[in-house]
Amino acid sequence: MRLSACVIVKNEEKNLPKWLESMKKIVDEMIVIDTGSIDQTKQIAENAGAKVYDFIWTGDFAAAKNFALEKATGEWILFLDADEYFTDETIMNIPVYLQKINANKNIDAFLCRLVNVDADSDYRVINTVNNLRIFRNQADLRFRGAVHEMLVKTGTPLKLAKLEIDAEIYHTGYSRSIVKGKLERNLEILKKDIKNHGEQKWHYSYLADCYYGLEEYEKAAYYAKKSIDAKIKALGQESSIYRRWIDSLSLGGEDSLTVLSAIENAIAKFPHMPEFVWNKGEILFQEKDYSGSERYLLKALKLHEKQGKHEMDGAFLGQINLLYCRLGQLAEFKGNVAQAMEYYVESLLYCKYNGFVLNKLYQILRKQDPVDALSLLQSIYSKEKEI
Repeated sequence: MRLSACVIVKNEEKNLPKWLESMKKIVDEMIVIDTGSIDQTKQIAENAGAKVYDFIWTGDFAAAKNFALEKATGEWILFLDADEYFTDETIMNIPVYLQKINANKNIDAFLCRLVNVDADSDYRVINTVNNLRIFRNQADLRFRGAVHEMLVKTGTPLKLAKLEIDAEIYHTGYSRSIVKGKLERNLEILKKDIKNHGEQKWHYSYLADCYYGLEEYEKAAYYAKKSIDAKIKALGQESSIYRRWIDSLSLGGEDSLTVLSAIENAIAKFPHMPEFVWNKGEILFQEKDYSGSERYLLKALKLHEKQGKHEMDGAFLGQINLLYCRLGQLAEFKGNVAQAMEYYVESLLYCKYNGFVLNKLYQILRKQDPVDALSLLQSIYSKEKEI
């Protein structure tokens, strides 16, 4: 069984070496489609053993990707962006698993766990989503859409499965130093497509993402809600549009009742997800409904503890330290200092350098035996929290 890896590049010298290093471990051929680089991209790719083809950029990602598929000879395609790569711990699982299920014709493509990280902030996890990155090399499988292109199957729905093995892809494309330029580019492509073909339902979520990243929160909330009302299905990312809606309302300065209503919609749609329950607990805390806040914060924690590793959402993982902080404050309000200290310690295990939490813990420890206090701090700052 042959594997082909494909990528579209333009002046990607910074990211391409990592992609090449990752892919050459498991694939039989690497296809690099150059859309107009003026740096060392082609030379780097060729030196790594990739086949490089030129493609005149037309502002259409689907056209470029379909050109790549015409060049690929493998039975399976791994189509990652140049700023995406499998983690070293999981990459070798891919060919083994594909070989195992190759004869199963009930699967056309796989959704993979994609972890968005900020390379400018020590690879902090932004969120996680499930995206289609692996599929069969068949003539009836082609991309559609100028931006945020989607793989479609001619005449019938795609037969999708979620990768069952331990396999993660890291994506650095939302890092702070580059994300604004990418969003501005994508927004222009979307506007051009809307001008030529009219505004379509599939535009809504992508417009929401662009406007959110560009801090135009009113427009972001508007298009997020339109996408939800249109009941657009985004495989592997069903909850993301609700997150975008809630965050846009909050950052756009909407009143707490409006934000709370959106959160309750999300909880009703995704009752198993801790993130939206946590959001409600935080809103209630801000409104000084401390009893209600504690109830929802503890419920969010319980839902989180039920999740397996690959069900966890990176956006929520980035908030767990704040959840424990709030529980610590609530415990202090009730005079339960020992419980508060436990929660503050848990918060610091997830985010060791949160000055607010560290100060809250210090105010408790300064009244404790100095030796015990030092021992506790050493236990926090000498180990990493498993998440």
